[in-house]
Amino acid sequence: MRKIITVVVLGLWTMAGRAGDGPAWPQFRGVNGSGVAEGQQPPVQFSPTKNLKWKVPAPSGLSSPITVGDKLVITGFEDGKLYTIAYGRATGKEAWRQHAPAKKIEGYFKKGGSPAQSTPTTDGTRIYSF
Repeated sequence: MRKIITVVVLGLWTMAGRAGDGPAWPQFRGVNGSGVAEGQQPPVQFSPTKNLKWKVPAPSGLSSPITVGDKLVITGFEDGKLYTIAYGRATGKEAWRQHAPAKKIEGYFKKGGSPAQSTPTTDGTRIYSF
């Protein structure tokens, strides 16, 4: 699962634009929820060794990453806790991690699900996750 998250994060990063371009991919399926990155030229091929800027371990989760300013943001589930995590788009270095306390974690299918499924969103200033 961790490998899948890393590849998804990096794959979207390559499509979402350069670091510092602003909220290029602010929500699930990008700008206006269209799934289209206007004016971008994503690579036709990518793999764990091809067309990658950086690769880092990430906690399990099924959210789609978003970008805001110079950050790439995901939700994750690790050690029984939910997190929203930001990485520097230029380096992949973890910038911050915010714990989202939950009174109870709902049951989920461990081989194909995760409590960290909701994609965060941003208005360009604040980041929201559920």
